[in-house]
Amino acid sequence: MKKISTLICLLLVVLTGFAQAPRKLAHYLEANSSANSSGRLINSAQTNPATGDTLLWMPKSLVEVNTTDIASFGTHIYDVDGLTPNPSSIQTFSFGVYSAYPGDPFYDSSQGDVDSGRAFLSTSYFTAPATANNWLTFGPITVPSSGATLQWKFAVLDNFFRDGYSVVISKTGFTPADFAAGTVIYSVADNSPSTANDTVLTNSPQININSAAFLNQQVYLGFHHTATDKYILVLDAFLMRAASAPTGIEQFSDNSASLYTEVYPNPSNGIINVSNNIKGAFTVNIYNAVGQSVFTEKYHDISNAVADLSNQPAGVYNVCIKSEKEYITRSVVIGNN
Repeated sequence: MKKISTLICLLLVVLTGFAQAPRKLAHYLEANSSANSSGRLINSAQTNPATGDTLLWMPKSLVEVNTTDIASFGTHIYDVDGLTPNPSSIQTFSFGVYSAYPGDPFYDSSQGDVDSGRAFLSTSYFTAPATANNWLTFGPITVPSSGATLQWKFAVLDNFFRDGYSVVISKTGFTPADFAAGTVIYSVADNSPSTANDTVLTNSPQININSAAFLNQQVYLGFHHTATDKYILVLDAFLMRAASAPTGIEQFSDNSASLYTEVYPNPSNGIINVSNNIKGAFTVNIYNAVGQSVFTEKYHDISNAVADLSNQPAGVYNVCIKSEKEYITRSVVIGNN
């Protein structure tokens, strides 16, 4: 009976529109179950030069890459675990590319005609309980001297079986072996509180890539799906920007309230203020560099929420402000206390 509620919902969506039924969660586009541990190159339908401070904008079929890296840029998928998906799950052995239509949980209307209905899906629900080991990798992308920011959209298609994954950066290449010696820049565990109710496409925290080891260097990014006996992970709309002037593709925001949200001081000694104009209830979640929750508090109609991280070690923390209509992310640096 595992994951039966989600499957029933998907079946109901299909049955309510017979003409579209063959296309719901259709296994179609560039990538399918033929990927293996040797990997597969996914050719995008359209690759254009990026403009402004946009280094990479990849909502799937359309890819915009900065002019320095566009000639050598590529996207790959790897099925390292070699496991067989449960017949009740998606039938792809790695990150497959699926089609969605309005009403599906990973249909993204905010992308307009660019790529509303395509996303990368990977499963950890196999014929026997096991741990997924699938990779989605892309690059190279040159990080400017000012650093860069990275953000994407994700969904977990069953709220009771939420898939964990990590993001790894490498300077040597796009294979799993290259990322084995790479640096983890984001990680979220299975059934993490940070992904609760994120069953439709949701903005990830913004990740700052500002280590001196990566500045003025070509890097590769790897999304590593490592959930154990959960369900389906959805990834989409990857956005990487130079950490400088606000031009090109705008940072994700679901509501104009994000323009009036400020986290300060930054850097901080551990006491963080979250100034905002959110109406009603909202929650502040703060995560460390490896995705562990270090602070969670609910507020209601408070224009300045205060979080005390003075007991946390120095480092970069992601501040996530979530209300009924907004999902806003900021990063803050905690110094030595």
